[in-house]
Amino acid sequence: MDAGRATYFGKKVSNIRTIERIESGLSETIVVRRLASQGLDYAQVKEMTKRAKIETVQVLKGAEKASEFEKTYVTTFIFIMMLYMTILLWGMAVQRSIIDEKNNRVIEVLLSSLKAFDLMAGKIVGVGAVGLTQYAIWAVFGLGISAYALSTGAFAGVVSLSPVTLGFFVIFYLLGFLFYSTLFAAVGAVCNTDQEAQQLQTPIVMCLAFTIVIPMAVMQSPEGTFATVFSMIPFFAPILMFMRINILMPPAWQIALSIAILLASIYGSGLLAAKIFRVGILMYGKRPDAREILKWLRRA
Repeated sequence: MDAGRATYFGKKVSNIRTIERIESGLSETIVVRRLASQGLDYAQVKEMTKRAKIETVQVLKGAEKASEFEKTYVTTFIFIMMLYMTILLWGMAVQRSIIDEKNNRVIEVLLSSLKAFDLMAGKIVGVGAVGLTQYAIWAVFGLGISAYALSTGAFAGVVSLSPVTLGFFVIFYLLGFLFYSTLFAAVGAVCNTDQEAQQLQTPIVMCLAFTIVIPMAVMQSPEGTFATVFSMIPFFAPILMFMRINILMPPAWQIALSIAILLASIYGSGLLAAKIFRVGILMYGKRPDAREILKWLRRA
C-alpha cells in the first residue's frame, strides 16, 4: 500500500491485457484506501479532478466551423487507405496482365495489329476504368449508408464527408494510378514471371507505402515545410496532397502545382515506360539488368 508495488505470479505472464486490467483495478483500490486514510472521499476527489474536454472550432477566412479531430482523422485515414490500396491493386493488375500475355505469346498477335505504345496505353486506360467502376460501386453503397446515417444519426460523429473531398479523391486517384501504372507497366515488360517482377517492383511499392507511414507528421503540421515539399513529389503527391486538402485546405497554387507536377511526371514516365515496353515486350529468357535497360532506352 505504501510503495505502490505488487507481484503477479502465473504460468503465463505475456497476456498484456490481463496484466493491465489487474494493474488498473489494483491502482484504483490503493488510491481509494490512501484517500480514506486521510479522511477524503474517493468519489468527491474523482469528481473534482475530472479532466477538461476541449471542443475545436476551425476558423477559415473569418468564418467559424465546428471541427473535431476524431472525425477528420477517421475520414482522412479511410480515404488515404482506399487510395493506397486501389492505386497499388490496379497498378499491379496492369503489370500482371502484361506478364501473362507475354508468357502466353498473345502479345505477339496483338502487336501485329497495333503499336506498342497504343497497347500499353489501352491497358492502363482499361484497368483505370475498372478502378473507377469499383469506386462507382462503393459510391452507390456509400450513398445508401449515408441515407441511413442521416435518418438515424448513426455515423454523424464518426466521419465527415463533403463534395470537395470526394472530387479531389477521384482526381488524385486518376493521377496516382496513371503515374504508378506506367511504372508497373515498365516492370511487366521487363520481367517474364511474377517472381522476377516482385524484386523490381519493391522500390515502387516502398515509395507508395511511405505515404502510409507518415500520416501523423502531415496531420500535425499540414502547412509545414515537410508536408509541403513531400506533397509536391510525384511519388507521394497523390496521397499526401489529398491528405493536406482534407485536413487544412492549402493555397490554390500549391494544389495546382502538385497536379501540374503529377501531369508532367505522368508524361515523362509514360515516355520512358513506352520505350522500355517497345523493346522489352518481345524479349524472353533471362531478365535484363540495368545496363541492358539503358541500352533499350537509347535504342528506342
